[in-house]
Amino acid sequence: MARAGHPTIPVITDAKHGTTLDLEARTKRYLITMALRTACFIGMIFVPDVWKIVLLVGAVILPAIGVFFANAEDRHLDPLAPNARPDPWTPPELTEGEVVKGEVVEE
Repeated sequence: MARAGHPTIPVITDAKHGTTLDLEARTKRYLITMALRTACFIGMIFVPDVWKIVLLVGAVILPAIGVFFANAEDRHLDPLAPNARPDPWTPPELTEGEVVKGEVVEE
């Protein structure tokens, strides 16, 4: 949000997650999907005939779903709409709070 005569200021909370965090999140989503696929294959041993077909279909479809979620873009939504964002030129104000009394003990 820019005021008249002021440039737009980038806000750090608008930054996306770093590459390492993004890769870790994608890997985690993919591994969870593949764990479900493995559970489908193992579950086929213990269930009756009709459920074996359901688990087999799940095991066949889950790799595509896993790749789809692993390649998904950063899905974090901006909690504040651009027009609801506070004015960056106005300094934040301290609010009143509870004062905790105590003493410093040096060892």
